[in-house]
Amino acid sequence: MKEIVRGCMDSPSLDLQPDTDLWAAGITSMQVVRVMIAVEEEFEIELPEEVLTRETFTSVQAITQAVRELVAGESRVIGTSA
Repeated sequence: MKEIVRGCMDSPSLDLQPDTDLWAAGITSMQVVRVMIAVEEEFEIELPEEVLTRETFTSVQAITQAVRELVAGESRVIGTSA
């Protein structure tokens, strides 16, 4: 996830920690859109509208948590239908 964010921020040398505040690090709303699209493509998911918040894109850790919850939710749905 760090590499996705770093690439979308056009900051390959930015030292991102899981809890680095991306807004304080200079992420722009356009870069957040790029992160969102890259995450959706990488994990073959669609981020629902309710997670498209400033808080979700506050840190790599927050983005990762949102993706984990979404993937886990999809797995449970798939598991119950089988």
